[in-house]
Amino acid sequence: MEAVSKAIGATKWSAWPKKLDLNDEQKSKLEVIFKEQREKLDAIHQETRLRMQGVLNTEQMAKLDEMKKRHREMWQKRHEEWKNKKQSEKSQN
Repeated sequence: MEAVSKAIGATKWSAWPKKLDLNDEQKSKLEVIFKEQREKLDAIHQETRLRMQGVLNTEQMAKLDEMKKRHREMWQKRHEEWKNKKQSEKSQN
């Protein structure tokens, strides 16, 4: 189940079985599919980074890592704001 959560987002996955009325066999098969896809994506990311290291110098890789870090932090902040807004809207209804 953890691979599924990472692959499609925990909150999204948790709603699927109920909304789609999935049986246990279907859930298991989907978990395998999502786990395999997650592994493929991880491998692609790893290969891409290795190939980029062959093109960019050390300073450029460090800058890229910092840019990615800032982007991830900004996304997390926006995501938290969105979640808080959604929770606030739920509690008002």
